[in-house]
Amino acid sequence: MNRRMTVMVSAVVVLLALIALYAYGALIDRQVAAQEAHRGLERSRQLAELIEENRQRPALAADQERVAGEINALIESAARGVGAGLPTHITPLQATRIGDTAYKEKPTQVEFQRVTLHQVVDLTHKLTSGDGGLHLRSLRLSAPRADDTGNEWNIELVLTYLIYEPLQPSPGAPRT
Repeated sequence: MNRRMTVMVSAVVVLLALIALYAYGALIDRQVAAQEAHRGLERSRQLAELIEENRQRPALAADQERVAGEINALIESAARGVGAGLPTHITPLQATRIGDTAYKEKPTQVEFQRVTLHQVVDLTHKLTSGDGGLHLRSLRLSAPRADDTGNEWNIELVLTYLIYEPLQPSPGAPRT
């Protein structure tokens, strides 16, 4: 029986050793996966910080002031797309510098007559969500007539876009 007992004990020891080796291999695999996940998490955090930094910057800026025809075409195309008809007035306004930054904000006033609220929402969404870089600064609704009970409105939009225009150093100022 001693020999039989020795063989069984040896087999159990070998089996336990194999199980321990398998468990150790699984542990190493999990450690490698955890390290990769940690690196991914760190990269995600870095990208989130970069996104947040970029979110604070102006979304889109033109290198120069757009010609009035380009803005008019964007507005008229969006208006036709939502069935709002053509605007009655499109008036470019004076660009103003945004603080001490290298950016200017160029507003354009747009007026429509007799449009529905649905068309207003669709129009502003279409103008501000496209690649045109337009932002809605203000929206004013007014009834077409005092006795009109329909759901049509006159609207005045002020749309803006950004222009990249670095500050010019004043004459005689030292260059850095």
